[in-house]
Amino acid sequence: MRSSDFRERLNGIEEFQKLCELETDTAIQSLIPIFDGFNECLSDMNSKVVVKALNTMHQLVPILGDALSNVINSALPLVAQNIASKNREISQLASDIIDTTIEYIGRR
Repeated sequence: MRSSDFRERLNGIEEFQKLCELETDTAIQSLIPIFDGFNECLSDMNSKVVVKALNTMHQLVPILGDALSNVINSALPLVAQNIASKNREISQLASDIIDTTIEYIGRR
């Protein structure tokens, strides 16, 4: 997710999502180091990477739930910054993530 090539960053985000969906326990054990790279994608200069990262985050919040509590303090401010984006898709996704986070974290 830290490659200089945006296609490799997109690939890294996809692999992270697959890991979380297929091997949730393994992903949970490695969330902090994974989010060190993933957080950079939430504020990437390439809008395709940001959209992919936000879509992934939106899908993973219900899957990972409270396990995100260790990384949410670093990720949520980056998500919130995207609400101000001029790109409507990015802005809407960021807003949806905030709502989903409120719904799923701390309520299980």
